[in-house]
Amino acid sequence: ASSPAERRALTDVLGVARASAEQIATATQIVERNGRAAHEAEIARLVADGHAALETSSLNEDSRTLLRELCSILTTRRS
Repeated sequence: ASSPAERRALTDVLGVARASAEQIATATQIVERNGRAAHEAEIARLVADGHAALETSSLNEDSRTLLRELCSILTTRRS
């Protein structure tokens, strides 16, 4: 959903260890403005759907536990 200028600003900061505080603040604003909340809500919904599907699956409990842990590793966000 970002404009070309916004994509350039994000590219200039994401994964760049020496990004300035101003660049990081700009990137944060771009992500927030372009739908971070909706994206996070979609991830949460999909995780909940996956957990519900596991509960009704024929997998054994060890397999379900491993899949829940993998899901957590892949979807937990830290800022």
